[in-house]
Amino acid sequence: MSFISSGWQWIKRHKGKLMVASGVVGGFVVLNRYLSAVERNWENSSVKDFVSEVRKKEMHFDNTIQTCNTTVINLTPRALSVLDNLLNCETLLDKLKSSASSEEKLLLWEELKIRIITRITSEIYSLSLFVCFSRIQLSLIAGYLYVDCCKNGTTPGIINKNIQMYYLSLLETFFTQGIQKLIQPIQESVIQAVGSISLKERIELTNLKEMFDKIKANMNFFMNSPDFKISQYLVTTSNHARLNDPPATSTPNGQTSPTPEASSSSASSTSSNSTFSSSSTIPIHNLSAKDMAIIQNMLIETEDLLESEDFKKVINSTIDVGYSIMMDLLVGCFLRIDSDPGIETNNGFKNPHTQSVPFAKLLPPLNNTLKERGKSSDEALSLVRHLLCTDVINCFSANVYESFSGDSVQKS
Repeated sequence: MSFISSGWQWIKRHKGKLMVASGVVGGFVVLNRYLSAVERNWENSSVKDFVSEVRKKEMHFDNTIQTCNTTVINLTPRALSVLDNLLNCETLLDKLKSSASSEEKLLLWEELKIRIITRITSEIYSLSLFVCFSRIQLSLIAGYLYVDCCKNGTTPGIINKNIQMYYLSLLETFFTQGIQKLIQPIQESVIQAVGSISLKERIELTNLKEMFDKIKANMNFFMNSPDFKISQYLVTTSNHARLNDPPATSTPNGQTSPTPEASSSSASSTSSNSTFSSSSTIPIHNLSAKDMAIIQNMLIETEDLLESEDFKKVINSTIDVGYSIMMDLLVGCFLRIDSDPGIETNNGFKNPHTQSVPFAKLLPPLNNTLKERGKSSDEALSLVRHLLCTDVINCFSANVYESFSGDSVQKS
């Protein structure tokens, strides 16, 4: 009892201190719970914001890829038309029909051999570059646009419509200059690989594959040379020089006065429904000095991307896909050739790998196959559709987009 009594007396003596201590402990517990709740709410809010931004970027990127795929498919016939015009075989076939001299016919057949193989190979490289260039351009500009979108109108956007159209019109350079420039080394590679093969030599499918393997090896050597720049087919010195022209002056009434060159360019321009329109449809006087500086920076960034080691891996992978698709085309061509009987099964199937035909006899069916593919949209787009689904292109496009939109929160 004495122990209980002394304890009670102690409590009564220190009652004030105990009340203060209890208040402090209780307050600490309540404050700790409050702070924990605030922290949880902040974490949940941060996670929601992060997830929301990721989903928003994902949707924006998916829309970009869909737009790019649609645009590429719509413009592929133009790329094929450029190849057909530059490597037209019909004129040679007409000359063969009208030629009387055997020596002249032999020269025409040799030229036809080089031109047809060059046409097939050029389609692989041109469409591969076309798809990769388009993806890089739209992924880069989509990153800029996402940053502008995240600003919520607090500051003016970096990319206006004129900048978008001028930058995207770079692909016009590829159509008008790049493809023609690309054909030159391809033709040289074809001559090295095929030039010594006689027109009378019997060709099997394996021989044809060996020819294209040699062409591919020659092109790999060319594209891996120290002086080679793949960006030359998309961004030329004229693109940079045009942006270095002095900006337009203003007239007394406040309107922009175009330079004679810009005025002529504007007058001769034509409207286009394509995403990638000609740069001549964007008069240079419509761009301010700030716009020109932004485009110049975008051109430099594009060149850096195109010359990167990652892009070299991407373009090599797409070219490999292109050769695979073309070999499927050649197999079908062999099946349609009326050649010497190969090994036949009971159902009449001819194994294309056992057939052999004189090289000269193979050329017209190859040319006819290219013409038939041009008439059928599905067959003409088969290579492009495969390229657009290539994982390496999609991953590289995502990396480009993320690089130019990843700091959107800090920039906004």
